[in-house]
Amino acid sequence: MTHKEFNIKLGQHSSFLFEKAIFFTKNHQDALDLVQETLLKSLSNFHNYDGHSNIKGWLYVILRNTFINHYHKNKYERKFKCNLEVAEYATTRKSNISFYTAYSKLELEDIMREVNKLPEDYFTPFMMHYRGYKYQEISEKSQLPLGTIKTRIHKARNLIKKKLERAGIVRN
Repeated sequence: MTHKEFNIKLGQHSSFLFEKAIFFTKNHQDALDLVQETLLKSLSNFHNYDGHSNIKGWLYVILRNTFINHYHKNKYERKFKCNLEVAEYATTRKSNISFYTAYSKLELEDIMREVNKLPEDYFTPFMMHYRGYKYQEISEKSQLPLGTIKTRIHKARNLIKKKLERAGIVRN
């Protein structure tokens, strides 16, 4: 199958992809973005398509996997934003009510200050992992071995923990 034939088939199935994307995202703009990313991935993986199998099913699998990967990444970001809002509310509230949360016990600003002081080799993989990227994705994006990424994230955690212990923010 040539690139031209492949592009024609993609165009024929774009409405099917959009329909499935709407089902997954429940949002018109997000569905358009998902379809666009699916088409981009399918074009970049053209060499993996054998030309004989069901292209509609092949595209659907790419769409579904792309949605699932984005869902997992965004889940961690939403969770952090929600916890940060709760922590800010709990620490700024002027009343006798006290909230016992991890964020009220640990000073979030101090933690983030220590994270920002990490050497670049540790900071980037740590923040990518914190934002929900999987070890393998970080490895691919940074073009470093998987073991190196895992080690750097582990060391970053230990560095932050030691600095916070020395500052008296965290106890063993």
